[in-house]
Amino acid sequence: MRKPISPTTRSRRRLAWLGIIALLGVLCGLPNNPVRAQVDPEMERKATALLKKFSKEPSIRQLHKAGLEYALVNQDRIGGLVSRARHSGWLPEFRVRYNRNTDDDRTTSFPTLNSPILTTQATDDDHRLEFRATWRLDDLIFNRNEITVYRELRRLVELRTDILKEITKLYFERRRLQLDLMVRRPSNLLAYLRQRLRLQELSADLDALTGGNFSRLLREAGKDPYK
Repeated sequence: MRKPISPTTRSRRRLAWLGIIALLGVLCGLPNNPVRAQVDPEMERKATALLKKFSKEPSIRQLHKAGLEYALVNQDRIGGLVSRARHSGWLPEFRVRYNRNTDDDRTTSFPTLNSPILTTQATDDDHRLEFRATWRLDDLIFNRNEITVYRELRRLVELRTDILKEITKLYFERRRLQLDLMVRRPSNLLAYLRQRLRLQELSADLDALTGGNFSRLLREAGKDPYK
């Protein structure tokens, strides 16, 4: 006779099956449905209102462009280096040479014993101007200057990346500091002064990387970059 299953045993078996199903889901990569955090509408409204106060300031893209142009590593220069290296093989090597040759001929004759000595002199002055154009046909297949250009190109790309990263870091650090001063201004005067000085320091760094364009764009928008 089969013994009846107790409720406790039945609950344990159900939990065991649920655990096995969950484990299989993890192993097989079944999609899970995490609970999304709900955004407070009031907090979202306040955040949008605060960020709108910086709408007249230069964007990060404007500063990226100004920084690359100031450092002469914009896309036009990079593309120009490659184009000139590829087409330089079609240009000949020009040489110009000037040569001058002076030849003096002197002749002395003794006609008779009673006649004076006769001396004649002739000068030949030759001028020669040469032009020479030489094409290196092997450069049309592989130009040796391309190796130098690609090394310079790699250096420019690395410099371009460093400039963009530095501008991005300074830009958003400055924005975070601006928000800190607006939302939770320190009650300690010394701490407040240090934050203001740090804000001016970041503005000066952005000015240095963009050739003064950061201050110029802010002044055009009616703002003082160092306040």
